[in-house]
Amino acid sequence: MGHLIAKAYYSLQNKNERKILMLGLDAAGKNTVLYKMKLLEQVQIISTNGSNIKSVEYKDLRFIIFDIPDQKRLRQLCHYYSDGSNALIYVLDSGDDERITDAKQALEIIIERMGGIPVLILANKQDIAVLSVREIQEKLQLNSIKGIGETYIQGCCSLNGEGLYDGFKWLSKVLNKTKKQNGEEINDGFESLLKTLNQQQK
Repeated sequence: MGHLIAKAYYSLQNKNERKILMLGLDAAGKNTVLYKMKLLEQVQIISTNGSNIKSVEYKDLRFIIFDIPDQKRLRQLCHYYSDGSNALIYVLDSGDDERITDAKQALEIIIERMGGIPVLILANKQDIAVLSVREIQEKLQLNSIKGIGETYIQGCCSLNGEGLYDGFKWLSKVLNKTKKQNGEEINDGFESLLKTLNQQQK
């Protein structure tokens, strides 16, 4: 059933569209990130394998967002939704040091399936952080993950938007660089999101 939904879902995609997965453990702050980007009201829910997958379209950007379930179902979901993805946004709760190992293991599974794409790690909740960005970097040991592409860890607070602009600016540059190398036209979806986030920080 999930395969049929995913197949129909892919058929609707625009060839010029950039598809971005936003994943993280439950309560990491993914919805709040969407809210800060003024995208939460555009969310569509797709039920697959007992999990709610959120789909957001903005200009020629498509965000697919879901909570990381158990390891087995995560592998299934990645199989359905990782194909054709241009980037991964991985949201971490900097105040939850007890589950950092679970977050690392899940990230390894995702990279195994989506190797080579840029990864933006949002170290969220820095306002109540137990783990600093440096400590998160040490615990994730990104260099040890086989097949990982360009990676950037950005400390942020999704409640007030602090740090989100810098993170998305990095991701926009990386994706635009790839488009230029492929001779493709640059989209303005990220530019609009960056303006929204920048205005909120002023």
